[in-house]
This record gives sequence, C-alpha cells and structure tokens, in this order.
Amino acid sequence: MHTITMPVISTCHITAATDRILQDQGDQNPWTYVAPYSEGAFMYIQSEDLEGLPADLIDISAWARKHGYQWVRIDADGDVVDQLPSYEWT
Repeated sequence: MHTITMPVISTCHITAATDRILQDQGDQNPWTYVAPYSEGAFMYIQSEDLEGLPADLIDISAWARKHGYQWVRIDADGDVVDQLPSYEWT
C-alpha cells in the first residue's frame, strides 16, 4: 500500500490573490493539481516550477520538495512554517 505524509501549513503562506485562484480554478489552474475546500486547498507539488507560478507557491513548492513532500495541505488552521514567508490578507 502506498501512503504519503502531508504537511498542513497555514494559509498565511499564500496571498489572498493566490487563494482566490486556487479556490476559483481548482484543477483548472495552469500549474498543478489542486483540490480546494472551504478553509484551504490540497496542492500537488510538481517536480519543477512551471512558468507563471506565483512566488508564494514557488516558495511552498521548494520547501515541500526539500522535505520530500508530494502534497501540501494549505489550511486556515495549519501550522506557520518559519522558513516560509507570511502574507497579510486584507
């Protein structure tokens, strides 16, 4: 049986604009697989960054690849990761 470990990180690590894209477009975004839900989204980590990927998702993807994660859950109640930038939502 294949299993994965998935970190749950705070939505403060993405901008409000990126959140809107993930929520509105889900898998229709041009970069990766995304499964949005009311408080965040599950995001597949590609092996390399695709053109046009927002800077916040580049940072999350690099961090996730460094730690060997294939998926990341971005959640309103997720953990704040010191190694990632945080953004204020207005």
